[in-house]
Amino acid sequence: MQIKSDKPLTDEESIIECIKWLEKKFGNDKANIDVMEVNDVAWEYNNDETYAKSVAYIYECLYQYLDEIPKYRKIFCMREEIEKVSELDDIHVCEIETIHNVEKYTQIVCKDALSFLSSIHNNSYISLEKNTYDLLDNINEVTNVEIYDGQEILIKDINSVYIRGNGAELIVKPRYATVLTFVNCHDIVLENMKIGHTPTGECVGGVLAFEKCSNIRLKNLELYGCGVTGIGSQNSDLYVEDCKIHSCTDAAIELFESKCIFDRVEIFDCTETWNSIICADESNVIISDSVIRDCSSQEYIVEVQDTVIISNNVDVRDCQAEKAISNCDI
Repeated sequence: MQIKSDKPLTDEESIIECIKWLEKKFGNDKANIDVMEVNDVAWEYNNDETYAKSVAYIYECLYQYLDEIPKYRKIFCMREEIEKVSELDDIHVCEIETIHNVEKYTQIVCKDALSFLSSIHNNSYISLEKNTYDLLDNINEVTNVEIYDGQEILIKDINSVYIRGNGAELIVKPRYATVLTFVNCHDIVLENMKIGHTPTGECVGGVLAFEKCSNIRLKNLELYGCGVTGIGSQNSDLYVEDCKIHSCTDAAIELFESKCIFDRVEIFDCTETWNSIICADESNVIISDSVIRDCSSQEYIVEVQDTVIISNNVDVRDCQAEKAISNCDI
């Protein structure tokens, strides 16, 4: 973004000045601002379609995310940070209420795969005991779809679920199965667990897949291959923080028509991937304070089409590919 100023501005200062400028146009009632209005005003400020689209996206998506995260609320001076902490497992009540917009959760402690899968329903807080959960041991008890060498789990039409792994590991054995697939799910948190296939090796199933989902939070996860793709997102809205993605054979991340923020993400040991390490098509992406290392691709490190990427402090090292990055707005 470019903001008129008498002195050089950092990226953070530029965003703050842009927000202040938009607030002068619309006032402080940001909840009632129409995205097209922001687009029109941005066009008035700078007669460039790509610029206007980027500003509208930032105001619609980035502002929403930044405002929900205490760290960024403070950095971008967005509003006074008020936090309340519950007595249960140090859960931040304000964060859960913001994400899920519900007043009451069913709290469940799970010790095995069947109890875990059967507990995934609306308005639930699920705490896993630290264990290894073979999710397909009881596949007939949950929603599933047929695949070439077995079945895979499909979580569909679920809202407001917080899953705290406590260091647990979720696995599946069929090579064609994605570990967890979410379709039309909203306000979901997955936190503090490992997820992948076993035994490791060649496979054609992914690790996490999202389709038509919104407000998905992935926090402190380790997503590993075998898994052709660590995170796949189609027409979904994701926030990914403090996650590791490694040993994938197709791509670490694949996005289509999605809005995603990646903060403190480490991608490594994705070697000789068939696809690029990060692929994004018709998406809006923010990557910050992240590392891509020790990866190799037959295509690009980052490959995009009709995508806007905002990056800050991204370290790419010890990687090999045909080209580093395809044409994009970055």
